[in-house]
Amino acid sequence: RNYMAIQQVRYGDIFTMHYDIDESATKYRILKLILQPLVENSLYHGIKPKGEHGNIYIRCKQRDEFIELIVEDDGVGVSKETIAMILDNRYSMDTKSSFGLRGTIERLRIFYGIKDPVFINSALGSGTTVTIHIPIERSEQHA
Repeated sequence: RNYMAIQQVRYGDIFTMHYDIDESATKYRILKLILQPLVENSLYHGIKPKGEHGNIYIRCKQRDEFIELIVEDDGVGVSKETIAMILDNRYSMDTKSSFGLRGTIERLRIFYGIKDPVFINSALGSGTTVTIHIPIERSEQHA
């Protein structure tokens, strides 16, 4: 929240933040700096190129066996091909646009031992949703 407050001062009325945090999920600890790269991508690659006001949503829910973190925007979206390249780690290393997201995915894979911790759904012109699933037992073990 503090990071986004700084971004709102920096960018003014270009976006509105929305939070939906399940209180039961807040008792679990997760790796630091998991959400920041996702929110940065929403702002810099989704909302800003849109050229008009946008919305960024952060949701956190406790599910049966995992914590679900969602960052969603109503920005310009991204192609399915680009999503596949990011998730398969085939996106050009020269491109900074997915560096933070790729690093986040790799950290989640290593720390939580999950092959596919991140799911990305997007439609060009409609926005992007990034969903992360973190196993509850790993969250508890590393509290």
